[in-house]
Amino acid sequence: MFRIIKLEPRIVLSGNNAPPYEVMKTPLPGHEVVIPIFEQVQGKTPPLSVTAGHETVYDVSRHIVDDDQDTIIYTLDSVGADWMKGTTFDGSFLKIPKPANSDAGNYEVHFSASDGHNDPAKFSIKLTVAANKPPYENKELHLPGPTNPLEIKAGNNDYDLSPYITDDDQDTLRYSLVTIKPLDTNAAADTNWFKDVVFEGTHLKINSTSIKADGYKNYAVNFTVKDDLNENVSFSLRVQIIPNLPPHENPSTPLPNAGSPLSIKIGSAGGYDLSSHITDNEKDTLTYSFVSDSANPDWLNKCSFDKDSGKLTIPAPSASDMDKPYQIHFTVSDSMNEPQNFSLSVKVAANTPPHENTSTPLPTSDSPLKLTVGQAFSYDLSSYITDDEKDTITYKLAKIEPSDAGTSIKWLSGAAFSGNSFLIPAPPDTVQDKLYKISFYADDKFSAGTSEPFSFTLKVLQNSPPYENPDKLLPGHGAAGLEVFKGSSPSLDLKQFFKDDNNDTLIFYPNSISPLDGGGTDWFIKNVAFDNKGVLKIPAPTNAEVGKHYIINFWMGDDVNPLQLYSIPLTIPNRAPTFPDGYSLQLSNGKATISATDSDGDTLIYSISGKEAQAFTINAKTGELILNNPDEFEAHQEFTPDVIAIEDKAGGLSAETQVKLTINSSPQGNAGNPKPSLLTFDSQQKFDYDLSQHYTDADHDSLKYSFSDTLIIVPFQSGVSWKPNISDNGQLTGTAPTGQSGDYIVRFNIDDGYGGKFSDSIEIRFRAENAAPIIHDATFSIKENSHVATIAGSVSASDSDGDKLSYSILPESDPNKIFSIHADTGMVRLEKPEFLHDNTVQAISLTVKADDHWLSSDKPSTATITVNIEHANTMPAAVKDPAVTDKKTSVLIDVLHNDSDPNGDALKIENFENTTGKGVITIENNQIHYTPGSTFQSLPEGETATDMFVYTVSDGKLESKAPVLIEIKGINTPPTASGVGIVSKIQDTENITPFSSFVLSDPDVYKDGKKDIQTMTIQIDKPANGNLVSSGGFKEDGGGHYTMTDTADKIQNDVRNIVFAPVPSNVPFVITETHFQAQIKNHPDIANLATISASSAIPVSEAYPAETVWNCRDMIVPFKGISYADTSSDILGLSIEYGLPIFRLQQFKLNDFDFGLKDETENVYEQINRMLREARLLAEIEEVNHADRNAETWRIDIHPIQIR
Repeated sequence: MFRIIKLEPRIVLSGNNAPPYEVMKTPLPGHEVVIPIFEQVQGKTPPLSVTAGHETVYDVSRHIVDDDQDTIIYTLDSVGADWMKGTTFDGSFLKIPKPANSDAGNYEVHFSASDGHNDPAKFSIKLTVAANKPPYENKELHLPGPTNPLEIKAGNNDYDLSPYITDDDQDTLRYSLVTIKPLDTNAAADTNWFKDVVFEGTHLKINSTSIKADGYKNYAVNFTVKDDLNENVSFSLRVQIIPNLPPHENPSTPLPNAGSPLSIKIGSAGGYDLSSHITDNEKDTLTYSFVSDSANPDWLNKCSFDKDSGKLTIPAPSASDMDKPYQIHFTVSDSMNEPQNFSLSVKVAANTPPHENTSTPLPTSDSPLKLTVGQAFSYDLSSYITDDEKDTITYKLAKIEPSDAGTSIKWLSGAAFSGNSFLIPAPPDTVQDKLYKISFYADDKFSAGTSEPFSFTLKVLQNSPPYENPDKLLPGHGAAGLEVFKGSSPSLDLKQFFKDDNNDTLIFYPNSISPLDGGGTDWFIKNVAFDNKGVLKIPAPTNAEVGKHYIINFWMGDDVNPLQLYSIPLTIPNRAPTFPDGYSLQLSNGKATISATDSDGDTLIYSISGKEAQAFTINAKTGELILNNPDEFEAHQEFTPDVIAIEDKAGGLSAETQVKLTINSSPQGNAGNPKPSLLTFDSQQKFDYDLSQHYTDADHDSLKYSFSDTLIIVPFQSGVSWKPNISDNGQLTGTAPTGQSGDYIVRFNIDDGYGGKFSDSIEIRFRAENAAPIIHDATFSIKENSHVATIAGSVSASDSDGDKLSYSILPESDPNKIFSIHADTGMVRLEKPEFLHDNTVQAISLTVKADDHWLSSDKPSTATITVNIEHANTMPAAVKDPAVTDKKTSVLIDVLHNDSDPNGDALKIENFENTTGKGVITIENNQIHYTPGSTFQSLPEGETATDMFVYTVSDGKLESKAPVLIEIKGINTPPTASGVGIVSKIQDTENITPFSSFVLSDPDVYKDGKKDIQTMTIQIDKPANGNLVSSGGFKEDGGGHYTMTDTADKIQNDVRNIVFAPVPSNVPFVITETHFQAQIKNHPDIANLATISASSAIPVSEAYPAETVWNCRDMIVPFKGISYADTSSDILGLSIEYGLPIFRLQQFKLNDFDFGLKDETENVYEQINRMLREARLLAEIEEVNHADRNAETWRIDIHPIQIR
């Protein structure tokens, strides 16, 4: 056996561009999976699954790679059927058109992949078309039947039937109504509504007001569902008309009655909503109508309804109607029943005048309304005076009375009401500390002229000037002066440094800005400014202002009191750079960066000194320290050099410190086990979580965990104060807060003890009470020959808390990881299709968990998902057959006797391929009838020939092929001659010439082209009434016969005639019989046979283990270094004998398999050598999973032809 395996990854010689090739670990659909190097077979990828009626798009790039990263262009070469002629490539996506149900079967698509540098590489995909299944009723959710009919009522009825009908192929379904059949007597009388029943998509809509809801009536609704490929499927469901009840009074909220009437106030019209008092079981739309009553007064008969909302509008009653009971009558209709009569009781009550609000009484002399001299005031009385009926209140000033006689009220002459507010002018300082009583009327339209006045007291207070705020001292006034640093441009709100007891508006005016040391710049002085709200704006100082001092003078006061002068000292200092106290750094990867802080933003220059300075190199500009020979030092070794930072300007300040440098790597997150984004716990749940698993340290230091010194917990929602515990080794423990739901972020630090620190946080969520998700058992189906990524179905689950769910398959239920599940969608996907091929396994049971991310171990939510395996038909195994016959005899070959079908299906010979055309082949009773053709009729006795044809066996769906090798034996065929035995009637004395055109014929020809006739004897009977005239070489034997014996060549090439004359003359006579026979003499015996040197020939057989899979389509060169020996030097050619392995033969072809000599002038040995080199054996062989496959190997043996 010769086997060619393409290894991956491949080694490509530099400068050579390699063509694209197939990935053997993930081959194209229908190909075998082979582990490179070891050639270990792991199974076979299933054919691409295509469903009738569905277009298929498949990305082939996942299986084809190019080591040179070239752009691959895909081109379609051929397809296996007419329906596939629309197949195209869009980039790497193979687009296959929709097949019909009649196209179900196995196909192959051939395509090329070109990288623009090499010849296009050839590939193929096997695909299986499955018939489209018609829709059917959901086995778990049956259509409504006699025990659970759909209930319909008059009006709008809308039912979605899609949950009841299932289509495995996800086809678009079309629903059509067929008939509606009454099932009882009263139903037969109510059929007018049938005309209003329609399907809209999957929705059955019955929108009819003609349904008579006068009792229970049953009907069968018959309908069909159709997809694009299958015939209509009929279904039926049961519907039931139920009675429509009229609207009625709500027992939980009854209408107002005589014992508890609706109270309406004199003069107050109102609206009253009756919809809560009237209910309708069917939620029908209700219409309200008012019914007048002659017993009621005219104003009450003017009531009206908003007919749709049920809101009753009642006119305003007068005083004459007070304390009288009335009845208001109305009807309510639902359009299905007669209007229903209702009534409610009302009673007219007196109108209450406005009164003082007891919770907010008017100001009195003990607690007067306070006014400040110089400030006008608007006093809103609406919160002090109230009206129970919400009537509009009108205010009117009655009088103003001072507490002291003779006190002027002239300044109050402008006081007046504006709506609810009493407007008071600004009091002068002459009336400070005086009290005034303000009397006024507050009436509604029913109390006008009859009410008593209300009053309140006000007091005028003195206006005091603003003053400095003792709690917030003005800079330079018992507090440090104002400092402004280079580059900053602060704004200072001066109002914060002053107070005004009267809440007067403060006024600020600039006075002057002057330098104290004779320096400063005009630019800075001119740009210091106030705005009109007392904000001091200072421009950003530059280097020219650094070190200068200024005085800022300004005026401040209010509208009543005189302005006062204030001043602020201003300094612009230069600040020296600083190092942190106890400065220490880590040398990570031999590097650290020192950094001093300069608040003025000056550029710093760094240097290093001390006895350890020579171990480092420093970058003066950046401060980066580099350990010169890091490999000479160990982890945690310390250095303490002196470092200096100095400003780069003239006279710049500097800072110097000793830095502690430690060779150390900081802790960091564990990339292999990252922390979770969220921890979830139920309320009152105790938790213990190990944080240390998510962090690592390159130096293997012992890490210490602690909470952050600053903000420890940041609640996302307001809630109780709560704090967990954290141990040094990273155990996060605690108890969730009772009855609280919320999110928290816990921040913590990690320290390795050598200066390495890491800060992180984790989010924790609590819920007062968590409900476990609800997940449902389900059953899916998947075909045995499904490919990777086939979707089996989607798991359904819900969560009453609205939590987002994630799905997972418990590992113990699927240890081989045959399926995966999408964490977000619950979609179950096939990952390892090879596990579906075991015919003993009918279903796989998975345990799927739905997780709401709340760590409630006592609330598991799992379901059993059963995936049924629809076992696919397996291709039959056809095995080669031998047969023997002679050139004259037909043979009936039972080719099926050694063929088999893994599924036990009956086998049938589908067709055959007469590859040579040398025989006549027919199919008879599931056997092959073979008749040798004319090619073999020249085969002489003692010689043999071989013919071959390929037959196809079918199990009804899939096919397989195998060759039949027929050995044809030569037998002797007697020679014949034309022109012999001519019957002549002689009418006169003319002579008879019985052999006018003698032709000798012998079909038996040896390989050297010589016939096997050696001598011939011809015998002619003497006619009864004829005399011999000329014997022509014939001799009379004395018995009335004339014979002639000679060599075949002479007889054939020199035909001689025997002549007779009639006796007597003119009497016809007849030559009645001519005998013809030939003696056959074969070639001399064969001698000096050629031999083949076994020592220099290749091995003629090779055995492979039982688990070997060979998937090859290539030219196999079985001849390498053949040597031969022949003492007679008379080799004419060679024959090749081969034995096929028990593989399924797809194609077997011999190229140039003819070793006869073509040129007699060419040296025989050179010619044989050339033909051996050119001979090729082309085979495409597909593995068949036979257990005894290693029992027979593929042999190629070479023999010499018979020679002479």
